[in-house]
Amino acid sequence: MLNNISTFLSREDYRISIINNGLHILNYTSVVDITNDEAIIKINTKIIKIYGTSLRLIELDKKELLLKGIIKKVYINEN
Repeated sequence: MLNNISTFLSREDYRISIINNGLHILNYTSVVDITNDEAIIKINTKIIKIYGTSLRLIELDKKELLLKGIIKKVYINEN
């Protein structure tokens, strides 16, 4: 069973998790822009817009980042 879960998770295009005081994104492509109130993250052909207050970016590695702050809204453009 753990093998099945591990295989499923490794095939994910991306994953967005809302955590206490922030947001975690796995498998992002690039950070387009970030301000105190808005962050724009690109994941392949998708654009993720995060709205909030006191936003700050903490890059964990090349495919993973943590956005700290008060998250109010997350919009995913699925083009």
